[in-house]
Amino acid sequence: MLKISTIIIDGSDFSRSHLYFYVGYLNNLYIRKHMKRLLLLLCFGLLGFAATAQMMPDSTVQFVARWNPGDKQVYNITSTEYKVTGKDTTDVRKLTEIMQIEVLSKTDSGYTLCVTYHDTQSSNPQMTMLYKLMEEASGDMKILLTTDIYGSLQTVENPQEIIDYHMVAVDPFMEMLAKEMGEELDPEMRASFKEYLVNTLCDANILTQSINDRIGRMLYFHGNRLKFDEKYKSRYKTASIFPGMDESMTAHAQIWVDKKYTDSYSAVGRIHSVISKENLTQAVEEYVRTVLAVSGMTPDEAQETIDNSRETIDQMQLNSEEFINVEVHMKTGWPLNLYYSKYVYKTVEGVTITEEKRTSVKIILQK
Repeated sequence: MLKISTIIIDGSDFSRSHLYFYVGYLNNLYIRKHMKRLLLLLCFGLLGFAATAQMMPDSTVQFVARWNPGDKQVYNITSTEYKVTGKDTTDVRKLTEIMQIEVLSKTDSGYTLCVTYHDTQSSNPQMTMLYKLMEEASGDMKILLTTDIYGSLQTVENPQEIIDYHMVAVDPFMEMLAKEMGEELDPEMRASFKEYLVNTLCDANILTQSINDRIGRMLYFHGNRLKFDEKYKSRYKTASIFPGMDESMTAHAQIWVDKKYTDSYSAVGRIHSVISKENLTQAVEEYVRTVLAVSGMTPDEAQETIDNSRETIDQMQLNSEEFINVEVHMKTGWPLNLYYSKYVYKTVEGVTITEEKRTSVKIILQK
């Protein structure tokens, strides 16, 4: 069992920020909500039932799960990564998949959920092959989670099963890459690369952070009672800007409920967070150290290389920020939509490079 870290709200009195990335989403939210309301009510079995239970008389909103064993919701997930160099988009990667969340049980202390993924497709052929290898060997990946009674994510119940699911694909994936390269990897490079894959796919800390990022975002607000339009200081752990790194970073954020787009039907929560330059610099150094180790450098040699590169790293002027929008159905506590974006800004030889990741999670309405 692995404990999931949750968001920590420190207090209020935070300055306003501008969620410019979601302007299009905000313009369409009201229209979309009213058009889909009847169908969503039918899906949740709520016709004729007043949905005002979580709208408090003291101008606050409380996010609470009201789930029952056997409840299921299905979501369509689309993740797109962009790399913009100057004004030119130089790289685009896309991943799509279907996620199902099922409530297995409910107790006085919380819920047990089963999350499954399938139909995963990536614009990267190697990644698509990796997912296919795992599915062929073990079927759909299942993640067992617990939440508290409010729906806030607490623990991963089957970490070893998830690790084993990924582990079965390591050797076949290496063979596939060697075949594509048209040559055998020398034993030392093969061992280093396998170690990197194992650490990337099968490390418990990376696993926990990945689940927290993928599912925890949908449940960030559960268990919180927030005043309308009051900004709260918060901090939470987020994954490294580099894939496969088990060192998470601390994001300092402001969190609030958007009164304009919240009513008795659904509530919209927002988070805007930034990661300090010091935290980012440390992440770069850890990533470089990992890459150098895979290439065969000793720890002392790697450290010397990093020390000699500090000026170059400082000149990159690293910055990062995240935006999260979550729309939650008020009566049931099921997330309806999530929009997430993460930006990493850096300067290389005077050219600004922006790396952007956008993820949308949308509920699939069951007819």
